[in-house]
Amino acid sequence: MSFYIRVATPADLEHTAAIENAADALLIKFLGPGEWHPAPTGLERAASPGFILVSSDQAGETVVGFAHVTECEGFAHLEQLSVLPAHARRGHGRALVDAAKFAAAARGYDRISLRTFVEVPWNAPFYATCGFSESEPVSDFHRRMAKIETALGLHRFGRRIEMTGRPRQRAGRRHDDFHESRAGYASIRCRQRVAGGLRGTSVRAWSRELAHPEPRDGGSSCHGRTHDG
Repeated sequence: MSFYIRVATPADLEHTAAIENAADALLIKFLGPGEWHPAPTGLERAASPGFILVSSDQAGETVVGFAHVTECEGFAHLEQLSVLPAHARRGHGRALVDAAKFAAAARGYDRISLRTFVEVPWNAPFYATCGFSESEPVSDFHRRMAKIETALGLHRFGRRIEMTGRPRQRAGRRHDDFHESRAGYASIRCRQRVAGGLRGTSVRAWSRELAHPEPRDGGSSCHGRTHDG
């Protein structure tokens, strides 16, 4: 199976909320909360400093998953990772995490953080297999994220932790093709493989594109919704 990871375009942003809400439905079923806030729109996510990566089964097709990394106070934070349930367990989530770590390294970060549930199988246990480990909040930004979660009452549904991973210089998928679209974004075609990484000059070009994305319109606040899956 092959799929594509690329920087989100304005058209892609129209799909992120629906993807997140569909993925959250599984989390809601697992946790059983009385209510759950709907996902922010793609435009709301894009207004925060950082970048959004999307995954699709074919180049240029409708996205089936996304990763949103915020940049705040000198830190990269994986704010949200969501994949449509119908496309789960095909490698999209892991490829998006690998690409997010690769992109963070391209932008000069030596670590990337996230917050997640310990007991949810596709939360902390999954991220542990992606190279993340539990860590303590080390900055005002991270401590503020933890306080926001407490204020929202997320602790009522299970233990929440911060996890930190080291950005990858190579994403954990084999590089097959590199495509520069007419819209000016880069994408990578990936095939699942046990070992190996992205290689070649095309990957370095992709790295440069991620390190210097096109500016987005919107506000400059770096306080997004806390990561919940």
